[in-house]
Amino acid sequence: MYSDRGDRLRVEILSLSFNPSSSVALDQSVHQVYVEYRLLGIPMETTETPMSLRKPTDGEEIHYNFTRVIHVDCIEASPLRHYLYTMLEGTDPNQGRLKFTVVSEPMNEQEECEDVGYAYLDLRELLLTGNDVIEEQIDVVSADEEQDVVGKLKVSVEAAQALTGIYKEYHQIFKLEYASDFNLLN
Repeated sequence: MYSDRGDRLRVEILSLSFNPSSSVALDQSVHQVYVEYRLLGIPMETTETPMSLRKPTDGEEIHYNFTRVIHVDCIEASPLRHYLYTMLEGTDPNQGRLKFTVVSEPMNEQEECEDVGYAYLDLRELLLTGNDVIEEQIDVVSADEEQDVVGKLKVSVEAAQALTGIYKEYHQIFKLEYASDFNLLN
């Protein structure tokens, strides 16, 4: 079924590399890694790469080529649309950025998964420029020390059209609510 680009977000996690001298690359306890992101109301298991891959070494890139299309139609995704609006306003906890988490999956099933890095993509930039992000390499910072860049994550996010529509829709709603609160409509 054909879906208008204004009714969906397309998020693609393409590849990951670590700087050879980074704390993550040198950490002997990190063997397998996967990448995830979270959006309100979207099941977590559908926004993480379906498999862990061995940790890249010597600056090599590992390829996930994982794509997820998220429908944001008004009726079915109203909470998500409102959350995306708060992201565009910069009032969400990540200040308008979609947060990707690089997770170390332990070899022993009794051990816990551990966040080893974060990468952020500013969704407000898509709104301001009107352009999607295609195969952009974004910095992965250490989960322990966010000033420490440990690698690069290559992603594509096709969302500019949908985000523009969501922003206009909610901006209009809030303008009308403000006007009615102060009796400016008469």
